[in-house]
Amino acid sequence: MWRFRPFRLTRFAAAAATVLVVGSGTACSSTGSGGGSPVRIVASPSVALLDTPVSTTISGLPAGGQATVTATTHDYQDRVWSSTATFRADAQGRISLSESPTGGSYRGRDPMGLFETLTTNYPAAENVAGISFFIPAREAFHVVLRASLNGQVVADTIITRQHPVGIGDVVEKNQTLAATGIYGALFLPAHVSARPPAPAVLVFGGSEGGLTSSMQAELLAAHGYPALALAYFEEPGLPPSLHDIPLEYFLTALKLLVAQPGVDPAHLLVWGDSRGSEAALLLGAHFPQLVHGVIATVPSSVVNAGFPPTDPFTAAWTLAGHPLPFAPRADLGQPDPLDAADAIIPVEQIRGPVFVVCAGQDRVWDSCPFTDAIARRFTANHVDYPITVLRYPTAGHLAGILLPYLPFTSTQAATPTLTTGGTELSDKQAEADAWPKLLDFLAHQ
Repeated sequence: MWRFRPFRLTRFAAAAATVLVVGSGTACSSTGSGGGSPVRIVASPSVALLDTPVSTTISGLPAGGQATVTATTHDYQDRVWSSTATFRADAQGRISLSESPTGGSYRGRDPMGLFETLTTNYPAAENVAGISFFIPAREAFHVVLRASLNGQVVADTIITRQHPVGIGDVVEKNQTLAATGIYGALFLPAHVSARPPAPAVLVFGGSEGGLTSSMQAELLAAHGYPALALAYFEEPGLPPSLHDIPLEYFLTALKLLVAQPGVDPAHLLVWGDSRGSEAALLLGAHFPQLVHGVIATVPSSVVNAGFPPTDPFTAAWTLAGHPLPFAPRADLGQPDPLDAADAIIPVEQIRGPVFVVCAGQDRVWDSCPFTDAIARRFTANHVDYPITVLRYPTAGHLAGILLPYLPFTSTQAATPTLTTGGTELSDKQAEADAWPKLLDFLAHQ
């Protein structure tokens, strides 16, 4: 099993972004080739939340000319991240970033390709297994787009990507074991008293440990859904590893979440990623009176042993003080282990809708066969609740993070494929597709 810590430091990042001044405003232009119309970059919206796509066009270029567009930004430690793409202008001298570039950091049609393929050459503390994760500054970060002709910059603009907490759209409340019995971060939409009650989501990660789901929870709250990011091991006062984690600990978090203002108590959901998907599905199956829906990204349909592995294997999860059965060593990765039927998660007991995302090039485990097993069990048991399955054939395990437009970069230059499967761009494109579908799923609860 793998380990990484994306966005672990998000809640503790610097309070302000590096301010990049280009021209006299958010856009700058200069005269195009031959003294004709000025070259201009128009990005809409130029200021928006982290998960908002941007539509970008460039005008005033020579007809048929090739322009190189470079994106540059800084992370919370002021490290530079950049990407580039070359486009050919049409007969009117226009370029749309929704078209396929002729070269650069990515291939194919992707309006946010420059954002998704930002790369850093700086050594990063978040670099694990050859992967560096972009952690933005706490309030906002600024992306500078520059268009160049024949090596000369002809236009530029600034795009500002905002944190919901930083602009006051969301209120964050840290949770401690001493005060509430859990370690986490609660995110509530601002002015909840003026909003109708909404579904709420308990969000947690997998074998990476620690508090890694804060940004997902913060963005959910920005869209009106109260959310609680939860750590369940490898934080102060918690178990040091993924062994013997009581499911009752998650119940404590759910009860805290459901008591918050603006929460619809009839629509409480859990979201677990990777190993966390086991806990999410188990909670839905064993506590249907409290859990009304499950989100499982790059999931397992089977309970696996504790992590890191021990010899002999030991349990990852407990219920009522007893270890839950798990797949033996010989059945690792099997969605329907013949010798460990009691390790299969009884998803048919879930009393609510289920949303599942799988990756066809997952190298951590076969999340799509696991997803198929979950769906088959729903069908075979005539479950009355819907199951939404999103499959991304070229994506890898990191697609389960579901944070659109925030890049990560592989420093393993010897291979274009991440150790977790897929490629950087395929994973980010999967996230960008799945995120609005998740929001739509929550809107229909």
